[in-house]
Amino acid sequence: MHRSTCSMPFSAGVALIAIGAALVVGPEHTTHAHAEDVRRVGAERASSVADGATAAPAFDLAKFGETVFSQRCSNCHATKAGEQSIAPPLDDIIGRRAGSAPGYSYSPKLAGSDLVWSADSLNSWLAVSTIATPDIRFRHAGLNDAIMRDAVVSYLASLRK
Repeated sequence: MHRSTCSMPFSAGVALIAIGAALVVGPEHTTHAHAEDVRRVGAERASSVADGATAAPAFDLAKFGETVFSQRCSNCHATKAGEQSIAPPLDDIIGRRAGSAPGYSYSPKLAGSDLVWSADSLNSWLAVSTIATPDIRFRHAGLNDAIMRDAVVSYLASLRK
């Protein structure tokens, strides 16, 4: 009989494979079903831990968000004030009024808005592509996958001063 030498519980491995598949194939091929599978596996694992099973190492959503950010956002955005970037740095985005980072030329629509960035408003902003929005200067392709959005928002929240 062959015994596996992997110490990772099967359900944690399944969750990591699902997350990895989302990164490899990209958000355009990641479905809501994938996100639900990851959530279901996580809930099953949490239930088995509550029943006395050994816990797998905790999944660090912010760390995953840092990876997604570096792949999808860092071409334009920096994460530290003073770093050179073509779009505003996002180190203090949570709680900042939209269109207010000094040194950037915002569209009148964004600069004149009363929007203050929160986890919810960032999640909504990232959910929709602004590529075809003519009155927005800083455009993005959006993140269709809810887990990826949550991860990026978690990462950005971790950067607060």
